[in-house]
Amino acid sequence: MRAELIRSLFVVALPTSLSSVVYKAARNSLGLQTPNWTSDGEFLNADRFILISEPNENGSVKFTVEGQERARFKKITEFLNQVVVSHGFAYKDVVQPFVVSRWIKENRPPTLKVKRNIADVAYSMLSKSNNWHYPGRLFPETEPVELAVIQGLLRAQEALDSIPGVEIDFDRLIEDEGSLYSALTSLYGDGVRIKDPEYIDHKFRARRDEVMGRRSTQEYAAILDYVKRARESSVWRGFEEKTRNGILRALSDAMNRAARLRARV
Repeated sequence: MRAELIRSLFVVALPTSLSSVVYKAARNSLGLQTPNWTSDGEFLNADRFILISEPNENGSVKFTVEGQERARFKKITEFLNQVVVSHGFAYKDVVQPFVVSRWIKENRPPTLKVKRNIADVAYSMLSKSNNWHYPGRLFPETEPVELAVIQGLLRAQEALDSIPGVEIDFDRLIEDEGSLYSALTSLYGDGVRIKDPEYIDHKFRARRDEVMGRRSTQEYAAILDYVKRARESSVWRGFEEKTRNGILRALSDAMNRAARLRARV
């Protein structure tokens, strides 16, 4: 099948989840094009657009949530509708999980979901070399910033988990190129010719060993503690919300019953 007849692929993940490597390998395996006006297919990250004079990882708005920024959320969705080509291309997103999750559920394109351990993601984002705090904008009153960032990542992961598609685990990806081939085959079936992905080489293995070594450090242990606290906080907020909604429903039911009784009288 010619590339222009293949449905466009979407690769979604949290930041620092090997998504660029996966994107390039998957695009090459399928023979899909990349949008030339951005880098690594990041079609909702204005920091990557060709119109930016130099790379700037903190210039554009990220992690937009409809409940907090309804007008911006709508405009980003409209932008997405206008720029996406339905066939022949590959796209990637790691900075607008809430917009993308809504759009993918409505449009159902072939979607590859890369899932990485939250502690790994937070460690990388909070490192001095990156210092990316934008997931924390969802929880501006939460301190310290590490906790806010992780709470934002957990909420983003919930959105990504809700997307229909094929999920592939980070730890499998870094060990076996065949796992990516299997995921692409699940998405496209036998009607599309898929070349074997190639991305694991000597340089990749060295970097992989370095990254996995982080899990035995004190810094990583501190991140794990923040993740535990964030999960406990998220569970409690969910319980509070369900309780509040339950009370409101009970009050509404009671008021409706009272109104019906008055009507009978």
